[in-house]
Amino acid sequence: PDLRGIDVGMMSRLPLVGEAKLNIIPFVPRSKEDKIWMARSRAILQSTFRLPDGQLLTAFGLHFPSLHNPTYWREQALAYLAKLKSEVPKDHLIVAGGDFNISAEEDHKSGLFREKASKDWLVSHYVGCGDCMGTHNYRRTWSFLDALLFDRNMGPSGTSPWAVDIPSIRVPTGSRYQVSRWLTPARFNENLPVGVSDHFPIMAVLRKRQVATSAEAHQAAK
Repeated sequence: PDLRGIDVGMMSRLPLVGEAKLNIIPFVPRSKEDKIWMARSRAILQSTFRLPDGQLLTAFGLHFPSLHNPTYWREQALAYLAKLKSEVPKDHLIVAGGDFNISAEEDHKSGLFREKASKDWLVSHYVGCGDCMGTHNYRRTWSFLDALLFDRNMGPSGTSPWAVDIPSIRVPTGSRYQVSRWLTPARFNENLPVGVSDHFPIMAVLRKRQVATSAEAHQAAK
């Protein structure tokens, strides 16, 4: 609904299963002005892909309301994401990613990542990325505005057929065009030799779990 064209998209080498769906967040405003702006907020893009072994993975792509807006906007968006997650078939892997616009300060005060999201998901920068500074720097303060969320069953002790490789979670900054002279994200500027985005990306690898044979399991039991 955002007429500025700041939309959410996905690119994948995995085949798409069915059609992508755009889920409009059912915001409940607290003022007339909030109602106007909430109606323009970006929706949550939902797509399902087929992994090489046939396993289905449902992915949610998002870009939550900016930090110029009150915390309760992002809180409602996060709650709706949890609802969408609960409606996905149980045999699917589930991941979510994008710009959550939850700053370190806001997370400290409201626990949006630390408490609320962590009830339903493994949050990338809480379970991994231990030496990462963040994906965004504002006035010399780093935040993980951008994050990846994984169904909790995809953790090391989960039972899903695929798992997130925790050590693989990182913030890629290998391109010299990404990084400013202050080692912060270099904002895109067509008149400068560097500049890609004012955010760094975040990445993770999913790996198929190793299933022990009955003989191996018997040996391990000994």
